[in-house]
Amino acid sequence: TTSSPPSGSSHTQQRQRPQPPPPPPKPCEWIRPARTPKNTLPLFLGEGGLPSFPREASVGGKGAAEDAWKAKPGRVPSLETHMASAPRAREDASWFSALASGSASPTGHTLPHTIDSYSSVTVSPLPSEISEAEFERRMRESCDVWRRRGHKGVFLELDVRQANLIPIAVRLGFRFHLARNNTGLILSLWLPEGVPNNLPSGPSHFLGVAALVVRDSDKRVLVVQEKTGPAAKYKVWKLPGGQANIRESIEKAAIREVFEETGVRTTFRSLASILHLQSNKRNLARAGHSDVFCTCILDAKDPEPVLKLQENEIKAAKWVNVEELTKLLIYSAKNTAFRRSVEAAVAIIERGHSMSSHNGKSSSQVDGGLLSEMLPLGFGKNKKIDVLRARL
Repeated sequence: TTSSPPSGSSHTQQRQRPQPPPPPPKPCEWIRPARTPKNTLPLFLGEGGLPSFPREASVGGKGAAEDAWKAKPGRVPSLETHMASAPRAREDASWFSALASGSASPTGHTLPHTIDSYSSVTVSPLPSEISEAEFERRMRESCDVWRRRGHKGVFLELDVRQANLIPIAVRLGFRFHLARNNTGLILSLWLPEGVPNNLPSGPSHFLGVAALVVRDSDKRVLVVQEKTGPAAKYKVWKLPGGQANIRESIEKAAIREVFEETGVRTTFRSLASILHLQSNKRNLARAGHSDVFCTCILDAKDPEPVLKLQENEIKAAKWVNVEELTKLLIYSAKNTAFRRSVEAAVAIIERGHSMSSHNGKSSSQVDGGLLSEMLPLGFGKNKKIDVLRARL
């Protein structure tokens, strides 16, 4: 018969001795604590062993821990005791608590977005099928996450068919930033609390062009009479032109406006002058925005161009001698902005030149003005930008 070891023996004490705790996790290490249930969230440990999520922003619900973790029925988050020892940990703990209560979603809870070089978030496009309740919940959760990650602002683009979401966005703190005719409304939100808002305002200027078109056969220039607007009221003759479109260069805007108004095909020679015009405050359509007005010199491609007028805008068009320009009503008053702009263009023409193409193909021998060229931006990948370069 074998007798059991006596009570309190060294063998029993050795068998019942508690195991030492596991070593503390290294900083920036994915873990699932060994002594917690299997239904816990994976944690990302930062400096000091405090749980947090990666600082990189999640794009489209991919990349960060809270977006990548796949929820399963019955899973609840585990809150470690050290989560309450730092502000960032407490913020994460509040999100974990919301996740446990069901008021936050564990996967893809941030709206699809991108991050710009100024650490601001752009939400565009917003899912077209999103409901009002889902938009409010997900936008509120997304802003909380973006604020914890240290992002500065949020730009939200709403399609005109999503106008029902505007009151919700305003209630969440968004303000109007820019309205577009075709795409809808852009709103902005400043995320940091207790810090002045330094998000840029919407566009503040319009870009207008006027074209002094030279006919090569007799060196005469093209002028038009408009059907509407202030010029039509006084029946004045003026240079053709108009407003540049979004992302349209000065060169392309001038060429397009001349062709639309008169049917004359042209090539760009140079920019003669730039005017900065202050808008009339009573003009609600411009909302007080200024006008940067550029006078360009173009050359007609055909020696004898055929005029084809734009019916809804242009009443008449004709060719006049260069000397007659300053005698036209709109350019006749001396020391006015329009007179100076035309004088600058006429001076460039009268200096004489041998005209050829430009923009990398050959050089234009011009004694004044600025040339339009497509040049590398200087940073980024294969980015180019339209610039105006002085002929020195």
